[in-house]
Amino acid sequence: MIKKQIAIDFGGGFLRIYEKNVGFVFAQPALIAVEKRGKKYAIVATGDKAEAFQDENNLLVFSPIAEGVIQSVEYATALLKRALVTLYPQKQLSGIFAFVAVPSGLDAEEKTKFLKTCANAGLGHLDIADSTVCALLGTDVNPETPVLMIDLGATKCDFQILKNFEIQKSATLGLGANSIQNAIIQTLWEDMDLYITPQTAKDIQTNLCSLFSSDAKSLQIAAIHTKTKEAITKTLMAQKVHPIAKGFFEEVALVAKTMLEETHPNKVESIIFSGGLANITGLEKFMLKHFPNVQIIIPQNPENCVLVGLSKLI
Repeated sequence: MIKKQIAIDFGGGFLRIYEKNVGFVFAQPALIAVEKRGKKYAIVATGDKAEAFQDENNLLVFSPIAEGVIQSVEYATALLKRALVTLYPQKQLSGIFAFVAVPSGLDAEEKTKFLKTCANAGLGHLDIADSTVCALLGTDVNPETPVLMIDLGATKCDFQILKNFEIQKSATLGLGANSIQNAIIQTLWEDMDLYITPQTAKDIQTNLCSLFSSDAKSLQIAAIHTKTKEAITKTLMAQKVHPIAKGFFEEVALVAKTMLEETHPNKVESIIFSGGLANITGLEKFMLKHFPNVQIIIPQNPENCVLVGLSKLI
């Protein structure tokens, strides 16, 4: 007997869960922290707690999901199960129906990994839905003409032209939010054995990666050395990062322009953005310069579009 219905989104570097008639109930980084014990690795923490362990020398922190694809069913199961047991008693999981968002273009084997992960975590009733279609549903836009959906992800950007919620054409750009962070690291240190702290990554996105203007003139960039785990801090001037962000979005615009040209005469009248990077100041103005005759739509909380759309299916 189905007692609860939930929607699950593994995308955007986060694990998010929505419960019908309740709302958003879980949103944490899709991270696992493991410690080597003998010949095996033991899971120490997941989510927020795993993120807090990134500067620990004896722990390895990683995501079992890369570019929207589950790399390790074992670790993805542990990630999901630990999230679920914070929300529901173990004995209730088999009575929960879960709708899971999966990226467009996955083959049957890759889709099965999502279902296997959820089943191994204890969920008894499962189904999947295309994340791009869900993102469109989550924007509350119901277009009669084709639209171009652009998901600005952490490791890549996905482009899909949809008509009547059916995907007509797809493309991928192998750059994402991490590309901006890597470029900043190279600008400041020229050392790729560093990673920017999560709080700094958020500060970059909200304060400095604006395409036209920013109230911030400089920002303290905190990074951790992957080998020594030493914390390093430098000041980054705004004018240094603006060209990096602009160059990234020039690439996004180029892919979008190519797709629109190839879809003639099925004219696309709207471009809709999803993903956390869509929150960047000046994105709409920037895109309107490239596409003056197309409506640019950036919904509220674009990082939650997929889960909002998925919630409408349960």
